[in-house]
Amino acid sequence: YVNGSLNVTWPDGMVEKRLTAFNGNLATYQITVNPEGHTLSEDGQTYTLKDTFSKNQAINYGSIKVSVTNGSEEDVAYDFSGQTGTYAIPDGAKVVITYTTRVSGTVGNEATFSNTAVVGRTEGGEFVPGPTATVSETEVITPTGTDISGTGGVYSIDLFAYAEGHMEQGLEGAVFRIGEQVNAV
Repeated sequence: YVNGSLNVTWPDGMVEKRLTAFNGNLATYQITVNPEGHTLSEDGQTYTLKDTFSKNQAINYGSIKVSVTNGSEEDVAYDFSGQTGTYAIPDGAKVVITYTTRVSGTVGNEATFSNTAVVGRTEGGEFVPGPTATVSETEVITPTGTDISGTGGVYSIDLFAYAEGHMEQGLEGAVFRIGEQVNAV
């Protein structure tokens, strides 16, 4: 599989994606990039993983875990915009990414959700896609304790502070203030 003028030949199985668990309304995914740790370029240029999930999913940023063989977790920069996560993958490294999304749906009904991972290179500022792996599932949404069931107002907020464009770099010491606005217009 060759793409663009970069003349990258992608080995078979360059990206693997699977749903590892579904519990209530939580979907846990695992992406493996470059499972054999192939070196793909002479200059050691990084390549890009774009991971896009369906609109009925919301990622739990705190659940993102990255492990790297032949490199370091610090070598994998990532950021999210909307439903797409973009990861910088170092050449020659095997990278495994896991995370959890919350699937929206009605308790007792089926929800169909999907997730696609594409590995590619950036050429002239544009992403040139290479190998793709897609997972599509239909599951029944079930209650898991108080997180999605009940009639009262059970709310939760997860706040994450990170360096712009680098979600792997948390901002220690960030302070948040949550207030209530009554009778807002």
